[in-house]
Amino acid sequence: MVFVAVYSTMSKRGNISQFHRLYCKNANSCHLKETDIVKKQAITALGLIWMVLISACSTVQVQQDFDTSYDFAALKAYNWKTSSESDDDSKKGNLFLEDGLIGKRFQAAIDQNLQDKGFQLSTTPDVLVFCEYRELIQLVNETITPAVGFGFGSWDGFGGTAITYGQGVRQSQYGQLTILVYDAQNQDLIWKGKGAEEIRHNLKPAQRNQRAARLVAEVLKQFPPRQ
Repeated sequence: MVFVAVYSTMSKRGNISQFHRLYCKNANSCHLKETDIVKKQAITALGLIWMVLISACSTVQVQQDFDTSYDFAALKAYNWKTSSESDDDSKKGNLFLEDGLIGKRFQAAIDQNLQDKGFQLSTTPDVLVFCEYRELIQLVNETITPAVGFGFGSWDGFGGTAITYGQGVRQSQYGQLTILVYDAQNQDLIWKGKGAEEIRHNLKPAQRNQRAARLVAEVLKQFPPRQ
């Protein structure tokens, strides 16, 4: 357990406290109570911690692999591949195929992203696209649970705020998106991109669409690859 404490020393009885000197331009006319200032410090610190946590949780982890001998610069058109080269057992759990809503959501996001890049959906494509989306359980060995406490001493003593957080292990659910791109003529796999992020439950459909589009955008930032 890690403990972080911020203490402010009070000045002697009858003198102006360091709180007022810090927060008030005219200390003699300042109406802020020391307790209010301490609470303000704690709330500000907690807000910063939550901003860091939200940013960390929303990170998409991506990776790619591709055929370095392939000429990606010549690609102009694409279409969808009906199935991948994997066997039937490995297709189980692919929510892109098993869940119609998830499949439509990711297909629409991929179509939009590729077309924004200048690719055209065509019946005579250069490449074929296939998608997999799976929900995975992962143990995360870092848990942060911020807590803020307030403490006040006598006028001659100490007062301050305390922020605590701990580390542990928790079970987290991740959504992993895999986009596969095949050469349309010989059916060879030429590019594979993956992205994963922690799943957030209780989202509205519009929010799910936004998160799907964001995950697709992060994965397809790598396509076409820089050679």
